[in-house]
Amino acid sequence: MKFVKRLAAVLMCGILLFALSGTSAEVSKREIVYAVLTSSGDVSGVYIVNDFESPEPAGIADFGQYSAVTNLSGLDAVDYEEGIIAFEMPAGRWQYQGSPKSLKIPWDVHVTYALDGEPVAPEDLSGADGVLEMAVKVSVNPELRRHAEGVTLQLTLTLDGMKALDIKAPDGTIAAAGVNRTLAFIVMPGIEDKTFSVSARVRDFSMAGIQIAGVRMVTDTAMYKEIAEKSLGDSPLKGAAGGFIDSFLGGQQSAPLSFADERNGEIAAVQYVIMVDGIAPRVIVAETQQTPETAALEQTVWTRLLSLFGK
Repeated sequence: MKFVKRLAAVLMCGILLFALSGTSAEVSKREIVYAVLTSSGDVSGVYIVNDFESPEPAGIADFGQYSAVTNLSGLDAVDYEEGIIAFEMPAGRWQYQGSPKSLKIPWDVHVTYALDGEPVAPEDLSGADGVLEMAVKVSVNPELRRHAEGVTLQLTLTLDGMKALDIKAPDGTIAAAGVNRTLAFIVMPGIEDKTFSVSARVRDFSMAGIQIAGVRMVTDTAMYKEIAEKSLGDSPLKGAAGGFIDSFLGGQQSAPLSFADERNGEIAAVQYVIMVDGIAPRVIVAETQQTPETAALEQTVWTRLLSLFGK
């Protein structure tokens, strides 16, 4: 029975691919990969939004190893069998969401915290006072290195300016947004391992989650070449600068590889959105004192309620 289902799926894929190749429609696919991480950096969830665009109706066969798929463009169920998603899309845009069976992403993220020089678990930082030190380490996952190639990462975190003072981020940019401070860090393509540090004097500490965006940046190589040549002036290195920039920046413009399934081949774009849980605000539980009169009243109400059931 499984063989019959697999054969049917393969035949359906072939039919749709044939139908697609026989039409003039140019179908463009984009993948947005979402990952949710704990405050320490462990991956707790991954899902992919597969976005298709076509100027006219088209038959699509897409690949992916999912535990669940959801139609984001309508109420109809998605036809998913043996790793193949088959559908007919109307002109315009069509999306479906897939939950990958694997929770692996192209980067390993590890976040550590220390308070007054002592390591501390993130769950113990809620409402903390003292000198906070935080280190965010980002490393390329060797198993998914091909998907990290050419991708620039931007890490962004926001600290409440009323709860954090004397903020330092040696390798980052700090910008004011009202009383808050937004810290941004960049990891360029080709960097295998990078650690960013943040320190601050905190009180009643809490923090929103860290956001990590991964995109293939389109770079104006001509602009950078012009800047380099002007800065070098009459230096003998002036002639070599242009070739170096073309080699470095041009090498980052390779076509993206499908993260959902490499059988999809090269696609229009892959974007990564990674969310690291923050530190929740301290919860203050109000204590109430029960007076003898309140206790007597509650006892009376409870006694009357029980009497309704013959107790």
